[in-house]
Amino acid sequence: MKLLFRPNPERMRLKGDLNGLFRLLDGKYDTALRIEAILALGRMKTPAAVEELINLFSDTDYSIRNAASRSLVNIGSDAINPLIRALSTSDDQTGRMIHATLVSMGDEAAREIVNNIHMLQGIGYERAGYILNSMGIRIMPVLIDAYGTPDQTTVRFIEGLFETFGRSAVHPLINGLSHDNEEIRARLSAYLIILGSQVVRDLLGSCGQDDEWLRDLKFFIIGEIGKPALDSLYQALKDPNPVTSSMAQKVFLEFGESAIVPLISGLYDKDPEIRKVSENSLTRIGEPIIPHLLDEMSMRSETDREQIISVILHIGEPAIPYLIRCLNKSKGDRLKQMVQILSKMGAVTIPSLISSVREQADTTGLKDAFLAMGRIAFPFLEEASERERGKTAVFSLDLLRKIDPVRSIEPMITALYHPDHEVREAALENLVNSGEIAVPRLVQVLGSGNEEAVDLARIALVKNGEEAIPHLVDSLSDPMGANHTLIQEILRENEVAAIPYLIPFMEPEKEGHDEAMALIREAGADATIPLVHAVPDSGPDLQKEIKNYLTWLFNQDPQKFIAKLFSGQIPDAGLMFEIVHSSPGTVIPELIEIFQEDDGSRSLVAGDLLSRFGTD
Repeated sequence: MKLLFRPNPERMRLKGDLNGLFRLLDGKYDTALRIEAILALGRMKTPAAVEELINLFSDTDYSIRNAASRSLVNIGSDAINPLIRALSTSDDQTGRMIHATLVSMGDEAAREIVNNIHMLQGIGYERAGYILNSMGIRIMPVLIDAYGTPDQTTVRFIEGLFETFGRSAVHPLINGLSHDNEEIRARLSAYLIILGSQVVRDLLGSCGQDDEWLRDLKFFIIGEIGKPALDSLYQALKDPNPVTSSMAQKVFLEFGESAIVPLISGLYDKDPEIRKVSENSLTRIGEPIIPHLLDEMSMRSETDREQIISVILHIGEPAIPYLIRCLNKSKGDRLKQMVQILSKMGAVTIPSLISSVREQADTTGLKDAFLAMGRIAFPFLEEASERERGKTAVFSLDLLRKIDPVRSIEPMITALYHPDHEVREAALENLVNSGEIAVPRLVQVLGSGNEEAVDLARIALVKNGEEAIPHLVDSLSDPMGANHTLIQEILRENEVAAIPYLIPFMEPEKEGHDEAMALIREAGADATIPLVHAVPDSGPDLQKEIKNYLTWLFNQDPQKFIAKLFSGQIPDAGLMFEIVHSSPGTVIPELIEIFQEDDGSRSLVAGDLLSRFGTD
């Protein structure tokens, strides 16, 4: 827009004509005039211009946006908070201009961003992080000053920036340990502990001119880092910087064996701080201290042992070989102590315990340790029963059953296929001792095709006796199940006991009928009593089959049949008569003999039957 009289933004500024300058921001004016007006507003340093200038960040002309940014930087403090608030609501172009503007404003802007971070949402939170990251390591003092805030969102935000700055943040963080705010010192200490061994040499190198309290704080941090600090301490001993090497030497001496006796004594000091320092120091020394702690524990009362046990538990894995050696040499109360410590340490001890089995003539202590850990040890023992051979695998199988009798069935079944004969025999013994809960899986093994496993399963099922019979008989009804011929062989070992379970298969349409009838026939007259007793509780079709078979049995050898009927619990006289009445010439003499020789219930039943023949 061409003007007859060109406005003078500088004169407007001097007159305080704010509205006039705002009018010149309109896009209808030429760019040069607009830029002059924008810069004039910046020189006025009035907060009233901030929002108008922020709005110009959406202008399509970069020179306008850049001028607006410069003016906001000139305005300074009053512009910072509006810019921060706009981070959450502005578009990408405006967001980039705000980023550049706040970065140019330096530490003051950084401080306000951190103070207001809890108010930012979504994209505003992310943009704030990018802005501060762009400012770089120079804003670390600002972040450290804000680190004492009670707002956890701000704390996490600051720690995120620490992490982003990486190694370059370490020295400012260490310098911050001298901060006059106790909360900030505590948080910086905790953060440096998390950073671990990478800060040890820096901490040591910074100790030269420190006050005693600050040096103690740095030593505390190294102590809390613990064992991971040892490698850095070893390296720091060789550092050419005399401050670093001498401080490393001082700290390392606190880790060494020369401090063992007073440190152990310190566990029982009246001063809780001394007890804590002693426990931390002993823990940091680690493995070399274990034999001394075990010796000390044997001389202490039960209540005093807890402090030593606590140190051993904190030392953790390096203590395990010493504990196991002591376990295998101990008895009585000492054995219980070792079991207690190992069980408290948990799963981390188990591989070492398993490895020590083959070396021990007496595994009583090892068994006690595993049983104390219970089911946490189960998967390790299960793996050992498959992977190991000989003594270790057998030991593992025995313990699996003691820890969980039901869950142990599967690994014991797996062990039937083990290449080691000793392990297979142990699996057989444990499966037999497991009783009925092992039977279904043993029956399945019969169909596996592995000759050795099948033979062991057969032996186990035979030894399980009557407990196995229901499952074996049930498998006869499965045409796709285990080897029926082999199942029949096993059932023959307990043939009479199997009869009650075979009787339901006497109905011709039942799967397994033929196999069941073959076994019943093989039992001969011994099947008589179970068959007779099954009649009352059977359905009409099954009753018919049983009676027909009993009649057939009677016809095969009437005398033997009658003797069997009267050999145990005597059945119903009516049923007996129904079966034998067709042969009075054979039956009546037998009944008369029983009637004359017996004066009890057998005589009464024989008399009842004779009276029925008389009626006929």
